[in-house]
Amino acid sequence: MSSLILILVLASLGLRGMLLAIMVGKGLHRAYPFFLAYVSFSILSSAVRLAVRDHYLAYFYIYWATEAVYTLLSLFLIIEAFRNIFKDFYLSKAFQVMLGCGGVAILILAAGTPVGQHVAVSSVTAVILSANLVVSLLQMSTLLVVLGLIVFFNTKGYGYEVGIVVGYGIFASVHLIVLALRSQLGPHYQSTVAYAPAVAYMLSVMVWLYTFLWSNERSALTQEHVRMDGPGETSDQLSTLTSVYKSFTRKGRIG
Repeated sequence: MSSLILILVLASLGLRGMLLAIMVGKGLHRAYPFFLAYVSFSILSSAVRLAVRDHYLAYFYIYWATEAVYTLLSLFLIIEAFRNIFKDFYLSKAFQVMLGCGGVAILILAAGTPVGQHVAVSSVTAVILSANLVVSLLQMSTLLVVLGLIVFFNTKGYGYEVGIVVGYGIFASVHLIVLALRSQLGPHYQSTVAYAPAVAYMLSVMVWLYTFLWSNERSALTQEHVRMDGPGETSDQLSTLTSVYKSFTRKGRIG
């Protein structure tokens, strides 16, 4: 591990620690449990990787084992953001059609992944690269579908969720490009493979920090959907809604 990558990892660790403290301090860890788990695991796995970085075999197994856990957690955090943003759209026919088309597109892209076609690698590395390419392509395609639906349906009031998706999208897109370069062009791009993901992950963490530190949006679980009003306020709101409804029905009868 080079000095630059070590500096980036240590800086990223510090920023992720700040992010975790901000989430807990604002009480947002309850609203985003999978994102909290992802950030917590990223801190733990980075620390373990650093501890064994000078032991090649141990680092190899720990790296790919933690990557498998990362894959599951990243999938869960994308689903978590998706459910929070689009829970009011599930019954929309347009939403269902677009979601179905997005799912088909994801499967087509995954099926077209150049599995097994790698330059200058061993058989074990070829299997690992193939699996990573498929997983990364699935992640990136899912992120694009989510972002496309966010733009199309013009969803507002979900600053935290959008920040999570955009931040992860930065890292996922760079990671996918780097894997493709390494797979198809061989070890000539080894420096890019080493440095680009570390830089991209640092940018992702900065996006998340900005989102949770300065966003004024309330989370999906603390917006109008789950108001913490007292019984008096709730009663007043219901009375107002009932009055409005009665006035409309009265006008309808007069008309």
